[in-house]
Formats: sequence, C-alpha cells, structure tokens
Amino acid sequence: MRTKILGYVITVLVLTGIFFSCAEEGSNVEIEIPFEEFSLYGTECYWTASLLEKLIVINSKKELEKYIVCSNNIDYHVIDFSQHTLLLTCGRAHYGIYSLSNTFLKSGRRNKYTWKINVFLNTTTIPEPWCISILVPKIPNNTTILLDVQQSN
Repeated sequence: MRTKILGYVITVLVLTGIFFSCAEEGSNVEIEIPFEEFSLYGTECYWTASLLEKLIVINSKKELEKYIVCSNNIDYHVIDFSQHTLLLTCGRAHYGIYSLSNTFLKSGRRNKYTWKINVFLNTTTIPEPWCISILVPKIPNNTTILLDVQQSN
C-alpha cells in the first residue's frame, strides 16, 4: 500500500515538473504583431533627427513633433496615440538598397518586443540612408523593445 502511494506521489511530482518546465519554455515563443507602415512619402514632411539605428518610441503628438517637420504649414497624418505607438528608426546601408522588410514580434514574456529590420542591398557602391516607421498597438512606457537591423545582399 505504501509503495503504491509513494508511486503516485512520485508520478504527481514528475508531471508537475514537466508542466512547469513546458510553461517556462512557452514564455520564450515569439508572436508576430500586426503593424501599419507610417510613410511620409508623397507628403511635404520629413524626419528631422539623425537617428542612425536608434529606436525612437513615440506615444504622443508632442513627442512626434520633435522628429517631424512639414513645409508650408502642412499637417501630417493624424495618429490616434490612445490606440497606437509609432516606432521610428533610420540607418545607412553599406551599399545601395534593393528593398527593406521588417517584422514586429512580441516575446511570450510580458512587455518584451523585437523589431527586426532586413535591409537588402544591391550592387550600387553608394551608401544609402533609410528610415522606417511603423504604427503598432499601444505599448506601455515600461516596455523593452530590441532593435535588430540586418544588412544582406
């Protein structure tokens, strides 16, 4: 009888250990978060600061005004900062740019994100600047966002 009870206790402990180890592994899973690209193309606005591979997190119109300038008093796109956060970064490619792609991922852990940017280069020998800005669902101020920029041919 004691052997059976001991067997059940050991089985429960082993299953509990497996459950918690699986739960911990699941917290490292990355989930792709949908976003909308925010472009100044076709407007009379431009980004002001030199932001070379520095991530700027913008959660208000006042913060946005530090990084954007529009000529002829033209107003830029309206952003609902109660629902969205604008992420902005710029860089310089080693060569000409063929295309850019990016993904925004959330780690299974609370308040941890990664913004992955791939800069695909062409054979032009002149380095080119680039800027990307995306609108994502509202992000709390205490959030960690890792910027991962890769350049490849």
